[in-house]
Amino acid sequence: MILFYLVLILISFTFYILYKGILSFYLFSFLLILPVVLIIITAIQKRKLKLTFLDLHCITHKENQTPITIKIENNSIFPVANAEITLSYSMNFSDKKEKFKINSPVLAKDSQLLKFNIASNHCGTINLRITNVRISSLLKLFKPKLTMSEIKTQNEALITVFPQLMQLKNEMLDFSNDNLESNVYSKIKKGDDPSEIFDIREYAENDKLNRIHWKLTAKQGITMVKDYSLPITNMITILLNLSFNNSPENSADIYDAVVTAAYSYSSYFSEKQISHNICWYDDSKQKNISVNVQNADDTKQAVCEVLAAPVHQDDCAVIHSLSHSQPMSAHWIFITSSLSDKLAELLENINEKTLITIVYVNSKPLSLNYSDKNNVKVVSVKPESLSSDLNNIIL
Repeated sequence: MILFYLVLILISFTFYILYKGILSFYLFSFLLILPVVLIIITAIQKRKLKLTFLDLHCITHKENQTPITIKIENNSIFPVANAEITLSYSMNFSDKKEKFKINSPVLAKDSQLLKFNIASNHCGTINLRITNVRISSLLKLFKPKLTMSEIKTQNEALITVFPQLMQLKNEMLDFSNDNLESNVYSKIKKGDDPSEIFDIREYAENDKLNRIHWKLTAKQGITMVKDYSLPITNMITILLNLSFNNSPENSADIYDAVVTAAYSYSSYFSEKQISHNICWYDDSKQKNISVNVQNADDTKQAVCEVLAAPVHQDDCAVIHSLSHSQPMSAHWIFITSSLSDKLAELLENINEKTLITIVYVNSKPLSLNYSDKNNVKVVSVKPESLSSDLNNIIL
């Protein structure tokens, strides 16, 4: 278009020289000042443009096409010939970024919905960002770049990609004789622990008299009773090692397998109404995150947080950062893609009353010559046979 504009200038100038008249003068003058007018119009459009992701957080599954919509609003009185939006996206387990562009004109005082699909072959969190916006002037003579500060925009969206849930039918050990104290209480079942009140309700036939809430009864004029809470001993803790420094060539597949194993085990325990913890090291917060899980919703919430956590290089971080105040568990399921001598030594020094099952997830054989101890055992699991391998583990 610039070349075409220059040709028009040359033709109009020649026309003015050959035919000196009002028409030729106005035509030449108009073409000369046109870029200045377009610059002014573009400056107005830049201040009146707004971009927004309609969904700031989407949840999907591997290989699913996830629809994404960006709303672009032009609040100026001038139409935008074309808005070119550059987006980048990356996964939380990789530094690799991909870019693509979408284009659309926007009429004056109007808005446009730009729709496209995002899919991933791996689980994790996709960070989708608007990195660049260019608007074409009328006649497309130039295409200035807009900074994020120049336009009103919500330029980031997150897409959580869940792994495939595997149906497990594992044989389980009995930890009922392990006397483990707990300050965690059930959200769905009442119990007999008077130190924590589960609910307050109206008196019903056969309620115990010592459960009557006398102060509330006197205040409301209705006999009210207290339901006590059910203390939960967290028999199982699922420990995730989000360090993947030993498998750079297939780290995405290993990451998938590690998170899939944790998700499947947690769902299996939730289905059986077995309270448990999911624990991992969050490198961005420099500490362990531990979530108590009592039902399927808790599982999904915990896995969502895991999928948002960055991967790191320290394979001992989650063990080093274990808090002594964390509720004791009879069984730790440690899911990891690496098992160094240092890590194995740390695990062996854990309280001997705790059974530790190390689920080593990797296509490569375990390089460490490790033999099971009294309370520590190692089970190798391959990503390509994940379902059958996980089902063969006695929990």
